[in-house]
Amino acid sequence: MRRQPNGSSRAQASGSWKLLRMVLMVAVVIFALSRFLTLAPRVHARRNGVKSAAGVGSAHVSSGEAVRLDQIQINEDQGHKRSQDPSQDRPHTGSLSGGDVKEDIEEDSTLDGLEYADPGEHPKVALMFLTKAAIHNELIWRSFLEGAAKLKLKKPAVKTQPIDLEKVVGGPLHPSVPGLDETRYPGYKIQHGLVPPSKYRSTSYPHVKKRRLLAMEKGTSSSKNGTGGKGDSLGCPSERELLAAESDRLLNTPFYGPDVYRNQDLFSIYVHAQPGYTFPEDSLFSGLQVADPVNCTNGFALHTLVLAEFKLLAQALKDPRNQKFVLLSEACVPVHPPEVVYAQAIYESKSRIHACVTRDPGRLELWRWKAKMETSHLNQQHWRKSQQWFVLNRAHAELVVEDHHVKEVFKRYCWSYGKHICVSDEHYIPTLLASYNLDDQTDCLGTGTWTDWSQQGWHPGTFTKDNVTTGLFERILNGAWPPCDPVLARRSALELFDFENTGGGSAELSQECMETGNDGKPIDRKFTGSGTAASDDWVSRGGYIPLGYECPLFARKFSENALEHTVNATLSCVGGSQAPWCRESLLASLPNIGGS
Repeated sequence: MRRQPNGSSRAQASGSWKLLRMVLMVAVVIFALSRFLTLAPRVHARRNGVKSAAGVGSAHVSSGEAVRLDQIQINEDQGHKRSQDPSQDRPHTGSLSGGDVKEDIEEDSTLDGLEYADPGEHPKVALMFLTKAAIHNELIWRSFLEGAAKLKLKKPAVKTQPIDLEKVVGGPLHPSVPGLDETRYPGYKIQHGLVPPSKYRSTSYPHVKKRRLLAMEKGTSSSKNGTGGKGDSLGCPSERELLAAESDRLLNTPFYGPDVYRNQDLFSIYVHAQPGYTFPEDSLFSGLQVADPVNCTNGFALHTLVLAEFKLLAQALKDPRNQKFVLLSEACVPVHPPEVVYAQAIYESKSRIHACVTRDPGRLELWRWKAKMETSHLNQQHWRKSQQWFVLNRAHAELVVEDHHVKEVFKRYCWSYGKHICVSDEHYIPTLLASYNLDDQTDCLGTGTWTDWSQQGWHPGTFTKDNVTTGLFERILNGAWPPCDPVLARRSALELFDFENTGGGSAELSQECMETGNDGKPIDRKFTGSGTAASDDWVSRGGYIPLGYECPLFARKFSENALEHTVNATLSCVGGSQAPWCRESLLASLPNIGGS
């Protein structure tokens, strides 16, 4: 017969279980407390970094943005980071009629205590041109700046704050690495022909051969065969007379460029051209060249181009009003009117450059990394790749200029000669940001400037007069995912400005152009939301409904022989919408924006 436990034994067992539960609860509490003490400094540093990198909105960044930075996960298909809760990242899509946005501004007490800039002290966007000589699309930038001159901010902007780099990076900068005599750098020797010519040509590298074979299998690039879009380069049929007259004015009417530049106060311009080149006195870019330019002759795939970028950034940073820094080439054109480019650039807190982790080693091109580049502050895990044409916030721009550790490493070891390839302008800035753990302060896309890489070669496709159409611009503006809504952004951007309406009775005509494409069919501009970073700055609160980071602000490469076609495409309301009648139409339609 089994012996039954007596009451004393049962009580003893029950006490043991209670003691065990208490021990487990104490262990859980100790573990949770240790995790909190470990993570709290990281969250605090990250929030400080976000606030410092936010540019104009750095004085008032919501804690919601800092929290979302901890929710980012890697998207294996796209190779960039996405928010786990996209609904939190979607910009306001409500109606601008009925004063919804204005009422929100008046009722939101979080704006109390913000320091506003004095009149005429609002932030600016620095447009930095890296070119060999003349900028052949100058007339398009003339039209762009003429439009900017008609824009006056309705309300004062939030005052910008000085950047504290140690707060941005969470500590001191990497220690400086002493430089060498200029003639000792391999890049200098390669550029100036001080080494034997390489028997290898860029087209002979296996990875380049593979790219070209893939391109041949897929067919020719859209920039070659003119499949940029349906229709001709003159926009929608009902605005062709207006386009012809405005295009003739830009192409054939003399103008004094310095006055065009001085008449606006939203954009600063800086130009790095080859030593010895000077723009004509009446050029838009006259007097805007950086001093002591770098000789970039034979500098392709060398660190030389990055040195030229340093010159531009250093010059632009001298103006404390410059809060965003855009690198452009002579072949770049804007794909939005100035009010959108300005509002979008100032609104965004992140830099438009791809400095994020990806699980696709092919995209990073890890084979370009050299073991000699490793230091106690830089290793292969920091290796990143992005396109050269960036949009940086001020904190990141200052870091690029002030860091002398990663800069020197790249100058010594990142160059292209023979079988060794390291394209510094694609890797340097994103790798620098990653070495300071600033990955999540970039857009993980680098799509500020749209380019056509369908040829799979060393250079993107170049668009000629045979394939520059407003249809091409429709593809640029509406080809992203999530989809962009350029019309909504253009309408809402005008909420920020008092705009000089010149009249002309063209509002109804241009509205028709915005609703139909070159083929006469309605344009599908259904907006499904985007991953634009949330911000509490004055731009979004002033009524601007932003684009996502997927939506480009500029495009390239537009050739010199396509100038007339490119002028028409950028002017058209279904293209770049630079023409004055496009704004008039948008102003007339503002009460109906909620139904767009």
